[in-house]
Amino acid sequence: MNPRVLIGCLAAMIGSGSAESRYSPSPVVYQAHPAGAQRGTATVVTVEGINLRGTSRLLFHGPGVSARILEVAELPTGGPSKTAHERLRIALDVGAAAETGVHGFRLVTPFGTTNWVPFAIGQFPERPATETNVELASAERLAFPVTVNGCLRRPGEAHYYAFAAGAGDEITFVVEASRLGSKLDSVLAILDGRGERLAENDNFFAGRPDSLLAHRFAGAGRYILRISDAAERAGEQYHYRLTAGRFPCVTGIFPLGVERGTMGRVRIRGYNLGGAEDVEVDGHLPPDENGFLSLKVKTPRGEALFPVQLALGKHRAVREREPNDTVAEAQSVELPVTMDGQVGRRGDRDLYRFRARAGEAIALEVSARRLGSLLDSFVEVLDQAGRVVPRAFLEGVVENLEQDALDSHTLDLSRLDTFTKPEFFPGDFVLIEGVELVRLQEAMRYTDGFSVAQGYLGQRLAWLGTTAQNHAALARVYKVRVMPPGGRPASADFPIFRLDYQNDDGGPTFGKDSYLLFTPPNTGDYFVRLRDVRDLGGERFGYRLTIRRATPGFRLFFDDTFSQHRDGRAAGARNPNVPRGGCVPVTVSVHRIDGFAGEVAVEVTGLPAGTRATSGIIREGEFHTSLLVSADPDAVLDAPVPLRVLGRARIAGREVVETAQAADEPMNLISVVPPAMVSVYAEPERLVIQPEGTARLSVRVKRHDGFAGDVGVEVKNLPPGLFVTGRSGAAGITIGEGESYRTIVLQADPSLSPGIFPIFAVVRVKSERAATMRGIASLGESADYGSSPILVSVEQGARSERQAGRGSGVRPDGR
Repeated sequence: MNPRVLIGCLAAMIGSGSAESRYSPSPVVYQAHPAGAQRGTATVVTVEGINLRGTSRLLFHGPGVSARILEVAELPTGGPSKTAHERLRIALDVGAAAETGVHGFRLVTPFGTTNWVPFAIGQFPERPATETNVELASAERLAFPVTVNGCLRRPGEAHYYAFAAGAGDEITFVVEASRLGSKLDSVLAILDGRGERLAENDNFFAGRPDSLLAHRFAGAGRYILRISDAAERAGEQYHYRLTAGRFPCVTGIFPLGVERGTMGRVRIRGYNLGGAEDVEVDGHLPPDENGFLSLKVKTPRGEALFPVQLALGKHRAVREREPNDTVAEAQSVELPVTMDGQVGRRGDRDLYRFRARAGEAIALEVSARRLGSLLDSFVEVLDQAGRVVPRAFLEGVVENLEQDALDSHTLDLSRLDTFTKPEFFPGDFVLIEGVELVRLQEAMRYTDGFSVAQGYLGQRLAWLGTTAQNHAALARVYKVRVMPPGGRPASADFPIFRLDYQNDDGGPTFGKDSYLLFTPPNTGDYFVRLRDVRDLGGERFGYRLTIRRATPGFRLFFDDTFSQHRDGRAAGARNPNVPRGGCVPVTVSVHRIDGFAGEVAVEVTGLPAGTRATSGIIREGEFHTSLLVSADPDAVLDAPVPLRVLGRARIAGREVVETAQAADEPMNLISVVPPAMVSVYAEPERLVIQPEGTARLSVRVKRHDGFAGDVGVEVKNLPPGLFVTGRSGAAGITIGEGESYRTIVLQADPSLSPGIFPIFAVVRVKSERAATMRGIASLGESADYGSSPILVSVEQGARSERQAGRGSGVRPDGR
């Protein structure tokens, strides 16, 4: 085939009726109110957003809920905005058997399905807040039990609610906001008749800024509840659901789980439990993909307000025995085992003795914060003398500075290099401020460029037991060589850093829970020591510590957080809206378990007629791949269908198959929509490049039906060591207004390995808000469209000394 022939996924514009179309047609819901409803009732939900005209259905996640679209009305946009805003009224019928809790929905429009919209189903009667209750004197009266749906709209505003309590009454107030997409950091306070504060709560729940306040009233009378934002912020996105009454409410359990396949009992604590102290747990019930079970608690006073989450473990469960604060007092255990324990006081240390063979990988995993515990765990492994076991030594070989401040999630590492003298390369280990070890996915190569650390699910990956942290500007960094304990440094020009077998936060999927992969240097007894990293403790600081022999495996996730576009995720990235005659990217990431290092083959299955998808490989030591989902020009799909992506890997001689999950958005769907606003082409269809060489790729767009805006360009699936030159900082590469193509130069590092790599180009059509915010955040509104795959053939070149000596012996799960 002539290499000059253009190849691509054709797409043409959805007619909008306007003379000029500049922005993404992606349907987006901005808000839904109320954000919940009582089960067994009917209500009308008002939904506002963009590109919602023609909405035909509401798809609710969970049985027992039906909906009818009553009205779709266009709203005045105000100012210079050109994107149509719509308001929908939707009749929602919530069956009496519907499950309580936070669920969600998507709307079906001619432009595809919308973003995920969280929606709660509650037990009690609901009402809207009057929102005139902004002063103590105008407090709104509550009759229990009740759920009030409100919103703090003006900075510094608080809402006041008046209620009557009898002597000895125990009344609970619970705010649900963050899980409903609200930005509210709620603070609850109970005031007496004079306005004096009796009790207050801020951030009751582990890991989310929602409040719970329960109080036993000494005397009968009229009292006031105040709800406010901790930083006195406000606006349409500061909505809340306040549930109040004398209902049973479970706030914690112990132990935090039971052994799978057994019957067990857990102690419960909370309010208005009617004397209930424990409940039975059926360990035969199926857990979720995390191994957790949602338990509804029945008490003499009725069902508790919300279920509790507990773990169904695969291993024998043993209860912690105090005292076990020292090596001499350590509790002996046999592997595999799950220890049910509690950091019961400030400064508490829990030690467990176990025996291990030299070279046999042992996994230590804490489940605590993920189960509602307040524990921020820290684990370390000690030898028989009680000394922390060294894991590795890091020899600095290049010193530099991280010019910008860095939070604990950001993948971009700015200015780690001088582009005139490259010293950092993909795959290099970089130590930040002596405490966090990262590995480079990309290395800076040009003015205004940046290096990128490996990571997934929106979080930077820290290696060898270190934890991703916040760093101030001008943090000192070293490119390092990883050496085993006792290794000899090559020079004395830079410091040597010691890493021990210890961990604070386990990384993506673990949150504040610890995970450590320990390889014993000798056969014998070892100790694991567990504590709270802040030295806090108490009855809400329970944990499950599993100590087991490593079992390599993996999980697969839809992951739209890793992108060269610095304006965030695109709309439909987890529920692709595929234009007829076009294609869209879907990115998945692998969570590697217990040292799994192999490649994962990824494919989309169960596609409807008229649609197809490319397959992909997550290569050894890497964490992502992007697929293309396309639709024929005449494809017809009457309703969205589930998006199903499988990953396959060979582990210990057998095939392991996992299904991709969305970390926080169930109901992932594929829709076929009218042709898109641009056609995307790339040429040539095959590129040949050698290490240290360059190649040119031309990306062209054909605009349709008046589309006049600029588009961002990204190249997907580039192997480490092959990078795009000429990106302009956060703006990336852009095909400007009135332009039709951009030539992209690919540069190969000397470390680039031979092979054939399918890549493809993606163009991004921004939403109006993303464009006016100058790329700071796309808010999930922009649309990505892809070209057909291009095969990059990397030929064997002169193998550099740097490439020949890159082996590190470090497991690619980063632990």
